[in-house]
Amino acid sequence: MTSVNLSFRSLPAMAAAYAWLVHSHGENNENHTFSSITSPEESHFRTFPHSKHEKFWVSCNDGWSLSSDADHRHFFLWNIVQQKKIPLPPLINDFRGYISHCTLTSPPTKPDCMILLSATDTPLIFCLLSATYCNGCLYAQTRFSRLLLVEKLDPSHGRLVLKSLRLCFPRAPDIFEPEVRGFLAEFQGKIYWILFRFGVVKEDEEVIDVDVHGLDLSKMVWERVEHAPNLVFFVHETSSFCCRAIEPEIHGNRIYFSSNKILYSYHIGDKTLSVKSLHLPDIKSPYTSFWVMPDQSIRDDSREEKIKGASEISNVAVKKSEDEETKDDNYLLFDIAKKVAELVDDFVDFLHLRASHSVFRSIPIPRHLNKTTPSLYSPWLILQRDSVWSMIDPVCGDSYFIKLPDPPLSTSTLSFARKGWLLMSGRLFSSHLFNPLTRQLVPFPKKGSSLEGRRMSRSFMAFSDYPSPNCVALEINKFCDEHFEICCTGLRDEDRWERILFPSGDLQFQFYDNHPVFFQGEFYILGHCGKLVAVKFRQNVGMVSWNVFRPEKPFSYQQNYLVECNGQLWGVFVGRSGERVGVFEFKAAENTWSRVENLGNYMIFISRWSSVAAMARIPGMENRIYFPRFCGETGYDVVFYSLETNKFHSCGSKDSEVDFCGTRELLNAAWIQPA
Repeated sequence: MTSVNLSFRSLPAMAAAYAWLVHSHGENNENHTFSSITSPEESHFRTFPHSKHEKFWVSCNDGWSLSSDADHRHFFLWNIVQQKKIPLPPLINDFRGYISHCTLTSPPTKPDCMILLSATDTPLIFCLLSATYCNGCLYAQTRFSRLLLVEKLDPSHGRLVLKSLRLCFPRAPDIFEPEVRGFLAEFQGKIYWILFRFGVVKEDEEVIDVDVHGLDLSKMVWERVEHAPNLVFFVHETSSFCCRAIEPEIHGNRIYFSSNKILYSYHIGDKTLSVKSLHLPDIKSPYTSFWVMPDQSIRDDSREEKIKGASEISNVAVKKSEDEETKDDNYLLFDIAKKVAELVDDFVDFLHLRASHSVFRSIPIPRHLNKTTPSLYSPWLILQRDSVWSMIDPVCGDSYFIKLPDPPLSTSTLSFARKGWLLMSGRLFSSHLFNPLTRQLVPFPKKGSSLEGRRMSRSFMAFSDYPSPNCVALEINKFCDEHFEICCTGLRDEDRWERILFPSGDLQFQFYDNHPVFFQGEFYILGHCGKLVAVKFRQNVGMVSWNVFRPEKPFSYQQNYLVECNGQLWGVFVGRSGERVGVFEFKAAENTWSRVENLGNYMIFISRWSSVAAMARIPGMENRIYFPRFCGETGYDVVFYSLETNKFHSCGSKDSEVDFCGTRELLNAAWIQPA
């Protein structure tokens, strides 16, 4: 980490044109350390003596921030780049709340500028969490997950006229749970909603899912943004904004954010999360971080760029190829390909055929391939992209596409995977088992469903062997930090969900963000600090029992996974930034974790929604742990950890060594292997 004195005038033009991450720190809050988005390893230090004894509140748009004196009586706007300070009228004398957001309708140097503060723990505009200014109108997010239009601002008389747009934010039921946070951003007349889902272990601040939606103001509907090649988002607790990308220094399709002094980059199109830098300034707490944009010209809203940007942003997950002609031609191609598929003897060859043209993706699997197990040499990574699924071969990095049945799965999300079957949870309180290879669909019982009429923070689901008549499904719901609910059911027509609700303290177990594993007639869940809970469902009497194991934690880790291998229960523990990886066998009789030094001829595939242990059928794949990660900015070269070398490698580069922090993690993906 290098540190130099900062002078914005001396910065390279490219660096000055993009956002800087600023850390405000020091005993009197007068020290500021800057990290450039183009060179995050370099830190720039600057001291502002006039900021002593001042409290930083929030960062506003266009490089301005809101500050106050130590007594919270005198507030002012301060531009850290231009070194300008603008005093503001005093707030009410008895103000004791917390200002969470500040919005400017225009630059404060203009006479028509108005300021909207969102505060908590105070009667001042208590219903507003954040706001953004777009096309001359002010839009605000309410505590009840709705979008409001501020129709009239009259500061002289203290009047604020609000109008409900009767529009909820995407995934509104979860929005105020501790693990879900949403951020508003505006660019060129369009409002964006960036939704982050964090892990249940709060101190880790691990991002497990990211969604981006754009608001169509003409139709007043949210549209999912699957691809934004010319846009870059910068997200922080106090402010978020969007601007144009500048290739090749700053790539589009990205969301930049920081957590625990680590700078991350999320790729919107690929749904992958990367570590941009592990070397942000080592600053002692307490400190405050926020984004600033030194060069304001980058946000010029010229009409030409607005039209250009609107035409280049695509919200369509799968684009049609240029060689696609009329519908009649497509029908002819489909019929020919269907005949060819009847002559294919290998399932992988069939996938190659179906991936060769978008029209072929709906070709059903021929009967002669359905009767036998598909010849996959290893588990494949499967990723949901709305109603289209991608299947990635870890050996060669090829990807294939599968269309989901619509309805009911087009609005469902992946919750678990086991032996070729996916457990899909619907938004309308319904769940299904789905086999993407055979396209078989099996509904869960709806009577007594735990999801009926409920809002929960997080669900963990799993099922035992299917299509066995004794198949059992498990669902564990966490309601904030107060209650847990264990639900079990069979999949027969007469079955229903059996539910038990109990306080968290009764279980004394903290869940992690991973899937349960069905092992020797019980569901095992690996939790925080290496603890496990075993849940057993007696299907014939409808009873649920559980047992908690508290073995000593193997070592400090950030991620953990549970997998069954050859009659044993193994835990895979991954340290922060991949600095340590270990495999341990859980021995219930001794209540201990025992290290596994060598996997033998087995290989392990881990992900948040499924983990698989399998015998290696290709020489060289054994004794490895495969991650849902890829190396490089593009492509699907799967990353694995070798227990022989104790290092990370890439499948697509002749097993060359790779840096774990330089890889891309694929969120919401699962490993799938036919039974």
